[in-house]
Amino acid sequence: MKFSLFNIWASVGNNLVLFNTLTGALAIFEPCYQKSIRQSLEKADVQGIPTEFWSDMIEDGYVVADDLDELDSIRLARKDRLSRTDEFQLCITLNKKCNFGCTYCSQFHDGRSLTSNGKEKIIQMFDTISLRAKKIELDWFGGEPLLSLRDFKSMNDLFIKISKERGVQYLYSITTNGYLLTGGVIDYLQKEKPSRLTITLDGPPDVHDLSRPLKKGGKTFWVILENVKKAVAAGLTVAIRVNISSKNADRISELFDILENHSLKNVVSVNLQAVVSSEANPYEEYCLNGYALAHSIMSIYRTEAKKGWVVLPSTDNMQVLGFCIGEYPNRIITDLDCNIHKCTQMAESDSVGKILDGGQIELNKAKDTRWTGKDPLCFVECRTCAFLPLCMGGCNLRRIQKDGDQYCLGWKRDIPTFLEVLLLNQKNLSSADEA
Repeated sequence: MKFSLFNIWASVGNNLVLFNTLTGALAIFEPCYQKSIRQSLEKADVQGIPTEFWSDMIEDGYVVADDLDELDSIRLARKDRLSRTDEFQLCITLNKKCNFGCTYCSQFHDGRSLTSNGKEKIIQMFDTISLRAKKIELDWFGGEPLLSLRDFKSMNDLFIKISKERGVQYLYSITTNGYLLTGGVIDYLQKEKPSRLTITLDGPPDVHDLSRPLKKGGKTFWVILENVKKAVAAGLTVAIRVNISSKNADRISELFDILENHSLKNVVSVNLQAVVSSEANPYEEYCLNGYALAHSIMSIYRTEAKKGWVVLPSTDNMQVLGFCIGEYPNRIITDLDCNIHKCTQMAESDSVGKILDGGQIELNKAKDTRWTGKDPLCFVECRTCAFLPLCMGGCNLRRIQKDGDQYCLGWKRDIPTFLEVLLLNQKNLSSADEA
């Protein structure tokens, strides 16, 4: 028997915490066992494990058979990803206009909307896809998609109709700044429920309003928060995205407190993402990368998890063996010219294909294969990394852009804090379930 490749461990308080990134198993060893377990792990000698833990260590995947090649699980996951030809993930860009003037926005807003011809191509594409799909997930995107409300409603209603007729599972979401979630919009969404609304708040009001003001000037925080509350009251699922940089990293906890004070604690989820510099808005001097980014995010999560917030998925649902959605064969992001992209951060000139008249999809095989052909086991640094089942090779866009080692999962840069957050998070999940 041998230890799994995918064990990570660290001391948290007086205990040793052990986590297996493949199975999602999480164990806590009290101080009296910490020394023997740690020495056994460090020496890769399973014989040092106290006998009373043997069966559990094997059952949870911390210890595996000598002849087991655990990398086969990675190979099988890649094979499974490539075989999912009847599931589609679409992202439809409705416009390149916005009512906000965000300081770090990665897009050029030229005021254009999807043309009649563009809408027709996308509708025909959806119709064709629905003939062979079992499941279609679609995110409405912009610019600000709710500035094209009529197009959104008419196309969404049509997609719902087509899906029902074809027996296709159709799930849609909206990525919006949240400012235009008026009563009429919420009434529509309450009737035709989206799977999720993703809405950005960048900190407490003074911080958020500096980075995400109205284009013509004006504050936005409280309007968005009230709209979030209305959406939640209508039974809609809301995910709060926080774009984190050196400008706001030390103020994010205030946002959590405001959400809690407005009865939104663990009612909305909160996801921290790095601000990315772009050609549209160079922001490099304020971007957090590497350890600075990981440390900031994990420190915030630890602070909030101690207050009872659920900040991560459960340990058995942390995208184990999950690739980036852009790496699946049927991931399609459309722009206003009906070009096809794999990631919303891609430059518009770097498309992987286009939608033709009639809705047929034409791909540039070489460019598309940079995404769908990704094999994490081709990367030397990944083959021996215990975090591999969680990231499956990391951010492919960063690899394509040759952006240093920024493709790596940030959690691996601060393992003790990561494990402490996992423990707190599991406790908070249990409390939330009991409530």
